[in-house]
Amino acid sequence: MSSAHRLTALAVLAIALSGTAFADSITLNLTSLSMSTVPGGSVTFDGSISNNTGFSLSSADLFLNFFNFDPGSINPTQLLGSVDFTIDNGATSGVVDLFSVMVADGVPLGSTFPMDLTLEDINDDTSASITVETTTGHETVVPEPGTLSLCLMGATLLTRSIARTRQRRRSKPS
Repeated sequence: MSSAHRLTALAVLAIALSGTAFADSITLNLTSLSMSTVPGGSVTFDGSISNNTGFSLSSADLFLNFFNFDPGSINPTQLLGSVDFTIDNGATSGVVDLFSVMVADGVPLGSTFPMDLTLEDINDDTSASITVETTTGHETVVPEPGTLSLCLMGATLLTRSIARTRQRRRSKPS
């Protein structure tokens, strides 16, 4: 085969491979993509990590990148790496705490705060981007103790009244 044919074959092969999709070498698998808390509260996202990088990884070799979020409303903190573990090549870790999200005081109830993240290792292998949401739930109306006592007392009196009326009807001769 002439060198011109070899170059042409290599060029065709390079073009063909440029459109080929490769699997991520590290994959982040979250247990839940959405969690809820109250303003001023925090939530912890957990999950597992799949390693197909070709070598073992320590939890200290991994870090999370947080982006596309409102830093005035939520504050993410990486927990991954606080407990040391190893993920062999071709293996998936157990479920571990990955990061927490603190919601600022004063944000309205019923708010949703999306955030994107990726997992990266020390060799610049990066997982696909994942979007998670932290919500502040919905406002719940809780009666004051005095109101609750009055309602219970009223229900008790109504029940007794109905019972007396039925008893009188039964005791009347027909």
